[in-house]
Amino acid sequence: MLDNEIGAMARRLLRVPDISDAALNFDEMLKVPVGGHFLDSDHTVSSCREQFTREVFQRIGRDDHEAGDRKAAFEFARDKALSAIEKAPEAPLLSRDQMTEISELTQMADKHIVEVYSGKVETI
Repeated sequence: MLDNEIGAMARRLLRVPDISDAALNFDEMLKVPVGGHFLDSDHTVSSCREQFTREVFQRIGRDDHEAGDRKAAFEFARDKALSAIEKAPEAPLLSRDQMTEISELTQMADKHIVEVYSGKVETI
């Protein structure tokens, strides 16, 4: 769970930001009166749904941490993992035929990899 969240943060950080006129929406910001804000506009609300939301790593101050349940990222990750395990379906999600096909593909891929590294097969 920790690695999953770190990976999600890294993917979000590496994403190229959209700086088009539609994304920046200066026209709507210019319509905001003095003392007002653009945070309640439909455009802003729809865009804020794309932001990354942490679930494991917390951003709270020390005072709030000590006043609260005092969980660290590891405890949040453990709780999330245990919850996912509890919610996991008992039956496999794939049919027996699908599982057999995946197994056969895996065996063929393993055989091909061995042949490539032993020089029996040429690759590009």
